Amino acid sequence: MQEVFDDVDGAGSRRRHGGRRQDDKEMRSNLGRNHKEHVETPRKNAANAVIALLVLVVSGLVVGIQFFRFEDKANTWLEKQKENQGQLLFTKEILRDFDGSVEGRPIVVCIVGSCYNVSAGARFYSKGMHYACFAGNDGSRAYVTGKFDKEGCIDDLEGLKPGELITVDGWLKFYQNQTKYNYMGKLIGRYYDSTGEETEELKTFHKLVAQARHDEIFMKKLPACNVHLFPGEGTRIWCSSDSGGLERHWIGLPRMEKDEDTGEDRCVCVPPERLNENGFRILPNCTEENQCYQN
Repeated sequence: MQEVFDDVDGAGSRRRHGGRRQDDKEMRSNLGRNHKEHVETPRKNAANAVIALLVLVVSGLVVGIQFFRFEDKANTWLEKQKENQGQLLFTKEILRDFDGSVEGRPIVVCIVGSCYNVSAGARFYSKGMHYACFAGNDGSRAYVTGKFDKEGCIDDLEGLKPGELITVDGWLKFYQNQTKYNYMGKLIGRYYDSTGEETEELKTFHKLVAQARHDEIFMKKLPACNVHLFPGEGTRIWCSSDSGGLERHWIGLPRMEKDEDTGEDRCVCVPPERLNENGFRILPNCTEENQCYQN
């Protein structure tokens, strides 16, 4: 701008005039540039916002598709199973979908092949909780062993003692009698076949439990010995699996004890695991066999 005012002649006047035109041009140019920048900045921000929104929408669609794909699979299965007179027949693969890992999905626990909705007890069976190994699984053995890991939370009851089988059956009855845990159906496999019928293994389980409960009762009040008098020979005293009129799977050995009700001595059949208890007396002429003779 300094060189415009150094020349005062007509040319200078033109130069001053020209300088003003140049200044006006530069000003308009700057204004235009600033206006353009002001216009482009909101456009860029709007474009960025649209891009971010599209990313969120696409991400939501991906998650939604995956979620509904799982939901459709499970719902289809549930609807189909309702045709089985309200009783569901689970496979081990399907059962895993109900392990409490999906919010809103029933938590299903199976014991000896019978399955229950335990969602009301989610604080016990949800992921990370103490009994989580039972959810989406049949962990019948762990109810006795207390081994709540993958190796211990299994449905195999092989090798358990009679008293332990009673404990498992007790837990089964616990679920049956809990109003907050609804019965859902059966698990196809060890205890039920593909039609929902009992397998031989389940029948054996019920038989062993019945025997164990029977024995538990008569272990408290032992059955009487068999006694037979042979004229001129003496008396035969022995034990059998039905002596005293009580059928059982063990035989026992003849021993004398004092009856708690009458105070009189009586001969009873004692199982081997109780022979060392106080109060039992060996009969004369009796050995470790299950019979003896007395003159």
